Amino acid sequence: MSGSETKRSSLTRRRFLKAVGGAAGAMGFAASSSALAGCSSKSEESLASTGNNDQIFYGTCRGNCAGGCALKIKVRDGFVVQTEMGEQAQSAFNRICPKGLSHAQRTYSPQRIRYPMRQSGGKGSGVWERISWDEAIEEITSKWKQYQAESGNSSIVFSTATGVLSVNKDIYGYLQKLMGGSSTAICYDGAGLSILQKMIGYGLFGSGNNPGCERDSKVVFLVGANAHLALLNSWHFLQEARAAGAKLIHIDPVRTLTSQQCDQFVPITPGTDAALFLAMTKYCIEQGWADEDYLGKNTVAPFLIHEDTGYYVRMSDLGLEPLVGDPDPTTGEETLVDAIMVWDSETGKPAVADTVEHPQLTGAFEQNGIKMRPVYQGLLDHLDEWSLERASEICDIPVDTIAEMARMFAQDGPSTVYMGFGIDHYNGGHKTYQAIITFLAVTGQFGTSGSGLSGVSSGSNVYFSNPNLSVANAQTGPVVGTVKLASVKEQGAIGDIPLDIRSIFFYGHNYISNVTERLKAIECLKSIDLVVVADIAMNDTTEYADIVLPVCGWMETQDIYSGGPVPIMKLQERAIEPLYESKNDFEIGCLLAERMGFGDKVSWGHEEYLAAFFDNALCGSLGYTLEQLKQEKTLALLPQTDGRYPHGANGVFPTETGKLQFYLEKYSRGVGFEGMDNGDEVNEADEQFATFMPPHEAWRENPLIEKYPLQFMSMRNRFTTHSQFYDVAWFREIMPEPILKLNPDDAAARGISAGDTIRAYNDRGYVVLKAEIDAGLRPGVTVYPKGWQASQFIDGHVSNLTSSYTIPSMYNNYYFDTLCEVERCEED
Repeated sequence: MSGSETKRSSLTRRRFLKAVGGAAGAMGFAASSSALAGCSSKSEESLASTGNNDQIFYGTCRGNCAGGCALKIKVRDGFVVQTEMGEQAQSAFNRICPKGLSHAQRTYSPQRIRYPMRQSGGKGSGVWERISWDEAIEEITSKWKQYQAESGNSSIVFSTATGVLSVNKDIYGYLQKLMGGSSTAICYDGAGLSILQKMIGYGLFGSGNNPGCERDSKVVFLVGANAHLALLNSWHFLQEARAAGAKLIHIDPVRTLTSQQCDQFVPITPGTDAALFLAMTKYCIEQGWADEDYLGKNTVAPFLIHEDTGYYVRMSDLGLEPLVGDPDPTTGEETLVDAIMVWDSETGKPAVADTVEHPQLTGAFEQNGIKMRPVYQGLLDHLDEWSLERASEICDIPVDTIAEMARMFAQDGPSTVYMGFGIDHYNGGHKTYQAIITFLAVTGQFGTSGSGLSGVSSGSNVYFSNPNLSVANAQTGPVVGTVKLASVKEQGAIGDIPLDIRSIFFYGHNYISNVTERLKAIECLKSIDLVVVADIAMNDTTEYADIVLPVCGWMETQDIYSGGPVPIMKLQERAIEPLYESKNDFEIGCLLAERMGFGDKVSWGHEEYLAAFFDNALCGSLGYTLEQLKQEKTLALLPQTDGRYPHGANGVFPTETGKLQFYLEKYSRGVGFEGMDNGDEVNEADEQFATFMPPHEAWRENPLIEKYPLQFMSMRNRFTTHSQFYDVAWFREIMPEPILKLNPDDAAARGISAGDTIRAYNDRGYVVLKAEIDAGLRPGVTVYPKGWQASQFIDGHVSNLTSSYTIPSMYNNYYFDTLCEVERCEED
């Protein structure tokens, strides 16, 4: 086996209770005070009672809330008994939430997978038999080889998401390349992530400012973001800005704790944010608040559009010879650049972009028989229909409120849009992000600390590339969007490419709990010959696996935190021995690779594997190594101590043109989706400018609303990160079971009171759970605090109601685009 063999400890309930009995008071204190307050007390005080047998280890909470909070882990007699906040290289990020304080319970959850298991009664039967690691690896790999021979290498699909932000699991992606297998693209929040990369590029901190820039804002719009519950690590920056005089405006269909800590709450009709921002953009232009200097220098606004094609006018279109560019970095050969053109008002002729100090932004021109206009003129024409009155009618926001919001943002800045993924969850959600970026470009609110984009758009792990995991000329199978997985399996093809999915390997990814239209997804897994899940605990996806592999807990392995917007790399020390028969992802990946015949490709030990993640340009320039990280525990990525790194600084964007691209000349679905058409054609003209696309199902003009008059949405839960932490006993004391929130009028009309057992349903499925009445909801909207597993509902599942509908231009899970009806029912 690659790497060193891990020594196992034998855990028994008696030994665990004996070990933690003396620490019960400390654990209880963390739950009752620090945890509920959302921050820990200073480590010097709370760890002062550490006994002679106690050890303190350093770690990280590695879930995908994007917080990346550092942990101090107290271990007593080989058992984790307490976690609390650890210090980071930049103190502004020293935070922790209740979830970070719950790891002592999560580590010893009764839901832990203790040993490899085979579901002998068939998927979903719940009849499991214990098998050895040798049996599990042999069965998996022998079947994989069989499927490769019968259906090709692409028939094995590796599927992951962002459930664990670490580098150990990267070994599986490497194995997929070695095997030539297929993979899945994340369609959870995929619309926002992919469109932002096209428009403003992907930098060190994703497609947005690093958290902390909000401190310099004077106006902040929070859009689709319940930041107080979901993003605690950066929420305090917004509150610091407010304390310094900034205006925080929460635009959301639901009044939450976030709303209560902002200066203004603007309730909006769900799924209509694009209409709001398009109207505000037009209004700012009409009022003379457009920053034409910023538009001309830093965006695609002056680029000329060919009227017939919608593509940029280039030198070759006008019969001009291309420019000589920089030599090709690989071959050293001379390159030619067919440069984009702008209109020079002084000469009255087209000129190469960036050679004219003040290019024309408006007008219509003709040259060599080609009719053309600048992008900005195209935007003006495109916005013609977006009056404040139209937006008011669509969004249900008063005209005066929209006008004042636009004025504040454009005139009182610097201003920031703090975004969450809520706007991603409707049909055409990617167009909402495009509308927001267009608004930022027109008002010139970009590129400085305090302006631009912040929130979940920020996040990166570019500094953790490992050259050992690259496979030269890898011939892999196609990429399947998770939302398309069931239809691809049913059709046996992805577009024109045959794809017979025989096996799927899930890691870092609770597919069944997070994908839309759960019942269809379950039938998909049942139709696949071999489903394997590598995970820490049992969940909705393991229920439909043939084989489950126990992955050790976060405290039980050495790892490196990757991902998230915090500009700090962090070490995870192995605080305790792996529990039961669990192994870390690196070990499991090596075992599978060896049995598949790639033993020579995974000949490194675990230390060598981790060390290679520092073999990249950024870490090299900083002189960072694994040994240094092990000594210091956290390493700041950039030298500034204040954490202010605005995206698009100095007008430079990591995009194809180097500009802010609010106009998309040629459209593709985005990173990870380029080769995935499923036979769907995209009308590029519909994607070039931001537009408003009404929700597909949850819209007032849909006749289905007569049958299902309520919109079904979810919201963040303080005690879960997506489907993680569902099994923490402390949290179940505070929030013991799933609920569905109803507006008081909607509840009264159905004879429903708080605490009643209710059934929410539509044509796709149903869920039975308890009712809660919340006057903060708009009438006609129901909200479910997310994070529960199927076993915790009275019956059914919330994901049974959602639709797997998607559109050709963007494969995404539209969770909120769902209608339902709710009725009171009696619990059996």
